[in-house]
Amino acid sequence: MLIGYLKKMLHKLLFLLSIIFSGLTLGYLLQYIDRKQKDIFLVSRDSLRKNLQKLAIFSLNPISVIGAIWYANLSSSKAIFIPVMGIISFFLGALLSFLAARHLRLSRPATGIYIITGSFSNIGAMGGMICFAFFGEAGYALTPIYNFILPALYFAVGFPVAKYCSNHYQKNENLIAKIVNTLIDPFVFVPVISLTIGLFLNFSEYTRPLFYEKIISFTVPMANFLILVSIGLELRISKVIYYLKECSVLSIIKFLIVPFITSLIACKIGLGEIDSGLPLKVIIVLSSTPVALNALIPPSVYDMELNMVNSCWLFTTFAMIIIIPVQYFVVNLI
Repeated sequence: MLIGYLKKMLHKLLFLLSIIFSGLTLGYLLQYIDRKQKDIFLVSRDSLRKNLQKLAIFSLNPISVIGAIWYANLSSSKAIFIPVMGIISFFLGALLSFLAARHLRLSRPATGIYIITGSFSNIGAMGGMICFAFFGEAGYALTPIYNFILPALYFAVGFPVAKYCSNHYQKNENLIAKIVNTLIDPFVFVPVISLTIGLFLNFSEYTRPLFYEKIISFTVPMANFLILVSIGLELRISKVIYYLKECSVLSIIKFLIVPFITSLIACKIGLGEIDSGLPLKVIIVLSSTPVALNALIPPSVYDMELNMVNSCWLFTTFAMIIIIPVQYFVVNLI
């Protein structure tokens, strides 16, 4: 049984790494070609980057979100507080990152980026794989429950915050105009509608068709691949050294303070007393994951500093080499 789990975990991990590596490599290669030989593409590199992101978010992601939520098991009373912990970790990361940005005296656009990177976490990919490796299928099954509301928060809260901190924000807009512009922003509207449709289908009498699983098996990796290519088009690995202070402080927030406070709240609620503490263990892992790929999209869409957000993503992702063994040690103390 253990060998089967490990083989399945290794297969998924290699598949995930192949998507990440191939997407970033292709994007970086296209960037290199464009810099060496201008006007080789039909559109500018910036337009290509944004079009790839729009294709993933507006076409492929809605299909995946609707199907996943339609099929999700939302009837378990034991899991009722798990998505609440995800929401707490999101806002806690945003608040601590904002305070840290003030302390570091970051500019307004940089503060927006810091809030995004502090609140957006790589739960579905990195967090899910770690939970599968540590706890098997039982732990892996709790990942989408924890992550249930977060995609909507990313777009309904994170994107407007990024826009507010960018040059796209109109200071003279009244309150009604701000609300309307936020709601009609396609980066907010499309994901929220997708979530609503998925919830409606989940609680309806309609059963998800069997072929939908195969559709999702294509749309999820393809959407991530396209986003990774778009990231590679502007990736600056050498720029990380210029943001070491910001990346280090962010890592303390994401890997120490947020999981400590979130896990403490989970303990007080009593999640450590369910299923031998499995929900608590999963929360510890999922609340201490690196910056999400989605965090790289708002700065790109709203023309903010890409080097900083790329550096935060790279730094926290590579930091998982150290964080994963620490996570394993902590959860085995429970």
